[in-house]
Amino acid sequence: MKINDYIEHHSQQLACFVFAFLAHEIAFRELHNFTWSALAEWTPLCDEDKQPESDQERVFWHLLYELHQWDEGQLSQDKWLRLQLWNCALFLNGQGSCPAYCVGTRP
Repeated sequence: MKINDYIEHHSQQLACFVFAFLAHEIAFRELHNFTWSALAEWTPLCDEDKQPESDQERVFWHLLYELHQWDEGQLSQDKWLRLQLWNCALFLNGQGSCPAYCVGTRP
């Protein structure tokens, strides 16, 4: 799998998980497990492709970082943080513009 394929595939999944979490349809643990699974699939790819990062990839990594940076309570209750997560997920889902605050980079 190429990095672009990985980002495309996992961006859609990540957006779905974030939307479900923000709507209180899934537990934090399920979201957390998905992020670790996605990172495990990244490991074999990380040295294969040195293409510049796209906006989609930067938002993807930013969103993953945010989900690991904050605890469940903050992700559930902080309205400003939840809006940021929502905007990132919208962009990854092909809606909205690229959030200017997203500074994600490959691990």
